[in-house]
Parts: sequence; C-alpha cells; structure tokens
Amino acid sequence: MRIHSGYNSARIKPIANYAQAKERYEKTTPIRGSDNLRPLGDNRRHKWMEIVHKRASIETPDNPLGEFVDVYVCQMYDYDYLTFYPNGDVVFDCRRYRGVSVMNMLTYALFGVAKIGSMRGKWYLINKQNQSFVLSDMGKTVFRSVDGDFMPKDVTPETVYRLNRKEMNALRKRYKKFIDYACTALSMDSRLDSNVYDGEKREITKVKEYFKLQDDDLLPAYHWNRKPNDRSNRAVVIQALDKFNESGDLELAYNLMYLIAHNAGKYSYRDNFVSCSPQAFKKYFEEILKYHFRDTLFKEEEVVIGTPFHDGNDKYMYAK
Repeated sequence: MRIHSGYNSARIKPIANYAQAKERYEKTTPIRGSDNLRPLGDNRRHKWMEIVHKRASIETPDNPLGEFVDVYVCQMYDYDYLTFYPNGDVVFDCRRYRGVSVMNMLTYALFGVAKIGSMRGKWYLINKQNQSFVLSDMGKTVFRSVDGDFMPKDVTPETVYRLNRKEMNALRKRYKKFIDYACTALSMDSRLDSNVYDGEKREITKVKEYFKLQDDDLLPAYHWNRKPNDRSNRAVVIQALDKFNESGDLELAYNLMYLIAHNAGKYSYRDNFVSCSPQAFKKYFEEILKYHFRDTLFKEEEVVIGTPFHDGNDKYMYAK
C-alpha cells in the first residue's frame, strides 16, 4: 500500500465533517468577477479546486421518497469528488479521473481525518483505526462519519480469487506429453519465424491455415482495428491438445507448439526472427490453461473487511 504524500500547494485545510464543510463554504469569499467561485484552498490562484454548495435529495424516515437538503462539495474541474451530507454521509466519486492531482486534493481535504492510499491502481480510504476501504471506480462510495472517523455505510465484504493448485497440477499432468515435446523441440532450436519475405508463406500463416484461424491471438489483447478471437482460438487449441493426447499425431503437435511458441516468443530486430525459450513457452501455456479453465481453477474467498489487497487472478475471471 502506497500512501499519498504530495505538496499542498493549494493550502487546503482539512474538512472532517458536514459542519466544517458548511463553515468553510460560508467563510470563503468568492473570487471577484466569478460566478460565486469559492476556492477550496487558501491559495486563491488554484481556482480549479472549489468548495461548492448544492441542493440534493436524500431519503429520510419521515419521507422515503426523499427531501431536499443542502450539501457541500469538494470539486475539481467542475466534478464532484467529495460530498458532505447533513445526515453524516460522505460520498466519494472517482469515476471521471484517477490521478495524482485528484488524490492530492482528497488527501489534504481529509488530512488528519483519513488518508488516501493506492495498491496497484486500486484506491483506498484509510481511517483513524488504520482500516482500509476501497473507493469504487465504478460508482459512488458512501461513508458515514462516526465519532470523527469514517466507516462505510454499507459494509460489503470483498472477495479474492485463489488458484486451486490441485486442479492446476491435474491439468499440467494431463498435458505433460505435449509440454515435454514442445520444450524438447524449443531447447534444440528456439528460433521460429523470420520476418523477411522470401516469396513463400510465413510459417505462422501456414499454422493458422492448418487450424483454420483468422488470427493467432490466444490471450486477451487490444487491437485498434479488430476484435481479438482469443476465446474461440483457445477452444480450438484445447480441443487439438486433447486430440493429440489420444492420437499422438506429431504434425498436430508441431503446429500446436508453433502456434503457442510464436505468441510466447519475442521478436529480434537484429536477427529478424521470433524466438521462444522452453521457460517462456511453459509460462505462456499455463496462462492459456488459466483463462480456459478458469471456472474450475479459481475459487472465490472473502477478505477480512478493512484489509487492503491486490487480486492478481481477477483478470482471468473478468476477461471477455
């Protein structure tokens, strides 16, 4: 977890609750000639950070349809990042932009009350009890100010995906014959395809035609001009692997090895060749297995509330 510690160039004073937010707004003189623009910090040149008064609707026990109340907002470039409600709710909304400038504003607006930290791009609010609660990048995150400390209004446990090593080892054993074949071939010659046109089809083109594939994507990737077919390509590869296990067809094994190694390898501009080491092949092959068999390989576990974490396996579960 990395705790933000920037420079408070705007000279923002901390706001602990709704009463302080209201007081800050009322005591801040609008900039002359502006449309009631009130800077958030004492450095009035930082006009892009404002304290703003708005009217909002909230549900109350007496009126479940909602009633209008005054709220005070910490804005940056006209976007509401931090809103204080009279019922004690504090709402974070970081959907528009997540960057150092926003984190800097939030850090000093809550200085001494809470901290803002990040773990691999995942933002957390850290309260006085040193509990860490994630700030959603998909919607608003609502906290309640309780005795001068922040707690989530709706505590929903987070989950992490754990690899089932028993299932993973079973898959390694299932495809061991092919892995041994491929690694042996690559240990003898790791060079694959040349980028130099010699009047004939490149080897990777022949391999794609062998499997009737439009492209050679096997893992999720971004292409600006087309949608990758990695999911359907992986299904073809797994089907071919099972066929090789039954038949022992070496031509099939060679084409499979070439297709996977070409993706796992690196291109050398000096040699004009793609090359792939056995180690790189095995690592890439296991990635293919994790994406294809994700429903059986990963199990979901709850994380202790208030504990920060990074889930390196969620990429497999949320890949399209």
